[in-house]
Amino acid sequence: MRPMERISTLALVLALAGCGSEEPAQPPAPAPAAAAPAPAAEPPAETEPEVAPEAEAPEESVGLVGLVPATIRVSSAAGRDPDATVRRLFDGEMETAWSTEKGDLEGAFVSVDLPDGVVVTGVALTAGYVKESRGRDLFTANQRLKTLRVVRHDEEVARFDLDLDSRALQTFPLEGRGGEWRFEVAAVEDGSHEGWEDVSLSELQVMGRPGSAETTAPESEVHVVGRPFEQILAGLAAVEPGHPVAGRPLQTFFGAVGSEAQTRKLHFADDHCHRLVGRFRPSDGSAPSLEGVEATLTIAGTEEPLREVPGIAGAFTTGPVCLAVGRQGTFAIRGPAGTFAASLFGGAEEDAQGNWSMDAVGEPGVDPDAGPFLGSAAGIELTEMAVAQMVMDGEALGRTTYFHPEDTSDRVYCQVRLRNTTGQPTEIHIAYEPLEGGDGGLGPSYDVPARERYVTFSYRGTHVAPGRYRCVVRAANGELLGMQAYDILSRDG
Repeated sequence: MRPMERISTLALVLALAGCGSEEPAQPPAPAPAAAAPAPAAEPPAETEPEVAPEAEAPEESVGLVGLVPATIRVSSAAGRDPDATVRRLFDGEMETAWSTEKGDLEGAFVSVDLPDGVVVTGVALTAGYVKESRGRDLFTANQRLKTLRVVRHDEEVARFDLDLDSRALQTFPLEGRGGEWRFEVAAVEDGSHEGWEDVSLSELQVMGRPGSAETTAPESEVHVVGRPFEQILAGLAAVEPGHPVAGRPLQTFFGAVGSEAQTRKLHFADDHCHRLVGRFRPSDGSAPSLEGVEATLTIAGTEEPLREVPGIAGAFTTGPVCLAVGRQGTFAIRGPAGTFAASLFGGAEEDAQGNWSMDAVGEPGVDPDAGPFLGSAAGIELTEMAVAQMVMDGEALGRTTYFHPEDTSDRVYCQVRLRNTTGQPTEIHIAYEPLEGGDGGLGPSYDVPARERYVTFSYRGTHVAPGRYRCVVRAANGELLGMQAYDILSRDG
C-alpha cells in the first residue's frame, strides 16, 4: 500500500471510530500509524512555495534617497546655491551634477544618513559628469572618480575601483542597516582640462529596501559641511583670535609635489593683508601630514615660512602678511610624493596699532574704472556680475579676478544676472577690453527674453598680452550696465 493510501485508510478508521462504531476489526488499525512519520515530513515541502514569494519580494532594491527620510552632508558644494548643487546628485538626471569647491578632491565626501528601519544593499554612482556642453566633453575634461571608499562608524568597510570609461551608473554591493553611510573620494583620474580641480558626479544613489521606514517621498535635508579652505581659516580663527583673515580668495592653485620644487607666481593687492592657506595630501593613501614637506612664500625677496595649522592634518598657512607696496610673490613646495591645494586670501587692513579691520573693504586693487559696478539702463538692471574660470549648469565656478596660463582654463567667463523690467524681449552687449585706454565697442549681442530674471554669459580666451582687462556689459542702446576687471598674468611673472 502506498503512503497516501495508508493515510486515507487511517482517516477513514478514525472517522468511523468517532461515530461510535463497534467494528471489532478496527483495533489493529494503529499499526499503519507507525509508518505515518515518513509521509508526515512531506507537508513542509508542499507548503514551501506558499512562503517563497514573501521571502523573494524584499530582494528588489530601490534608490532610498527621495523615498525615505534622509540627511545629506557633503564636504563642499560649488555654485551660488550649494544646497541645489547637492540635490542634483540625487535627481535622476545625468546632465546635472554635484561639484565640489575647487581643491576639494581626495577626501571629498557625500554622507547619507538613513532611518534605522532600512536595509542597504549597495551604492550606484557615475564616475564623473556625464554631459557634453558646447562641443566639450565634460566627462573626460573633468576629474573622474577612480576609487570610492565607504565608511561606517569611522571605519572603512569597502573600497571600489570604478570603470573610468563607463558613463553609466555603476553599482557596487553593500550590506547593512540604516544610519550614516559615508562615501569618500579615495583617488581621482585627472581630466584633460587643466585647472578644473574639483570632483563632479552626475548621480549617486544608496540602494536598498525601505523596510519599516516611512516612505512618503520627503525632501532630503542637506548640509554643506564646509569648503576646504574655509575649514582651515576657521581652524586658524580658533587658535589665533587676534588675527582674523579677510574672507576673499584672490588666487587658488594646485599641483603635484615631489623632490623637485613646484613654484607658483602669486598676485597680491596693494595696501592689504593676506594669508596663504593650503593642504598637502600624500599620494600613498596615508593620512594627510606635513612630515617631510618644505614650503615657503617669498615676497619682495623675503621668505615667509609656512607652518602647520593646529588640529587640521596636512594643513598649512603663512602670515598674516601685510603689503605696503608690491604685487608679486612666489610660492614653492617640495617633499614626498603627493598633491597640494592652496588659496591666497586678502582684503583685511591693518591700522597703525596693529588692529585688523574687515569693514568697508572692497575688492583689493580695484579702482572706479575697474568695477565691480552694477547699474541699470533701458529697463535692464544688473543684479550680479562675475568673472570665472568656467560656467557649469548656469553657475560661475572658480570665481577669481586673476588668470594665469599655467593655473587656469584657457578662457575667462563673464557671467551676468539681470532683471528685465520692460516686459519685452531685448538684448545686451558684452565686450572685453583693456582696462586703460581700451574701447571694445558694444561687443556681441545676447538675447534677453521677456521674463523678469535671466542669466547669461560670454567668454574669451586667456592667450592675450598680460595686463589688466575688464568685462563690460551695455544695454541695447549702448548705456553702461556693469563692469568687472580681471588680470591676465604673464607666464613668468
